[in-house]
Amino acid sequence: MRGTLLYIGQRLILIAITTVLVSSIVFLLLHQIPGNAFLNETRQSPQTLAAELHHYGLDLPLQQQYLNWVHGVVGGDLGESLVNVAALRQNTWVDYLASSTAVVGYSIPSFVIAIFGLLLFGHYLYQWTDGAFFYSPGWGKAEQIPVPALALGLPYASYVARLTRASMLETIRTDYVRTAWAKGLKARIVVFRHALRNALIPVVTILGPLVTGIITGSVVIENIFGIPGLGKEFITSILARDYNIVIGVFTFYAALVGLANLTVDVIYPVLDPRIRY
Repeated sequence: MRGTLLYIGQRLILIAITTVLVSSIVFLLLHQIPGNAFLNETRQSPQTLAAELHHYGLDLPLQQQYLNWVHGVVGGDLGESLVNVAALRQNTWVDYLASSTAVVGYSIPSFVIAIFGLLLFGHYLYQWTDGAFFYSPGWGKAEQIPVPALALGLPYASYVARLTRASMLETIRTDYVRTAWAKGLKARIVVFRHALRNALIPVVTILGPLVTGIITGSVVIENIFGIPGLGKEFITSILARDYNIVIGVFTFYAALVGLANLTVDVIYPVLDPRIRY
């Protein structure tokens, strides 16, 4: 237990260092882009523009802007926005149906699923659903979540399903699973305690990269459905040269990916007690 806690502490320190490095690199790269958020305001007088640049510290040398930003981050201030189960029934119809669905779901890009979902529920089935999945103005009803969530998550869920099936097929043919069946254990115990538990190890391994894919994929889905989410705000902030928002989103994403990978490492010993840190 002590070794596990020590490992988690070391990983948290590494995540913090990685997050700082990512945010610092993004800060420096963004400030190499010509222009700033206030140049989009074409009706501003030169005096007003100079006053706004001075107020937000954008007229200071780059190294001083960076130090001011680091000081704010340490205090929790990122800055003000400048823009306001198939393997067990192998070769049966259940297996064929699940495998076919997984292949189709994994083969179709998420933005294509999103467009089809938009057409299906926003046009063809709009009267039947009484517009429950799409309404104007605003966003925030629980019934609006399933279609975007399906479009974003179906390719990744299909990939996980295929990987789980392949891993289960390999695991149920091992000697220790055959021994468990020979001992007369209940099917539930054999499947969940002996087979699935070991089959999930390769599945858990790819959860970290999948989180990264879901984060990046959410940008497209949010723009298709008009969701005022973090991904859409990220794109808008890049186009508007809103440095603080862009750096803040990058920092949040970097920390989220690091925590996802840490969670994967913590789950390993739970699935396989032989793994120790």
